[in-house]
Amino acid sequence: MSRALLVSLAAVASLAAATSGAFACNLNGDFIVAFQSNNTVATFNHISQNGPNLDGMAKFNSVRGDFRGVLEANGRFKVTVDWDDGSHGVYTAFVTEDGRVFDGRTYDRNNQANFATWTIGASQNRLQCS
Repeated sequence: MSRALLVSLAAVASLAAATSGAFACNLNGDFIVAFQSNNTVATFNHISQNGPNLDGMAKFNSVRGDFRGVLEANGRFKVTVDWDDGSHGVYTAFVTEDGRVFDGRTYDRNNQANFATWTIGASQNRLQCS
């Protein structure tokens, strides 16, 4: 094998290693408005992202809470909100690199039969991935 080919293969391997697991959608500083199928609208504000880890504040109606969760390299989104009314909302979805949200679902951690679907709706269209 020629030296040039070996150098090229090493460069490709290095690039693949550097980009594997990297996710282009960073929600740091973004917000999410989740329109739920049960006619509830939850808002996630002050999102802080450090690697895959997310945290911030959320609210619906007069109920507020803090959330923690992840946005993994494969786009899997999952956060749990500890609402101040004592419930614990779990929100899951798939987020594409350009900020589109698919398969949004939410349920009460203590009552998983109490679930709804959610979307960010046409007004927001996509998350602002930085």
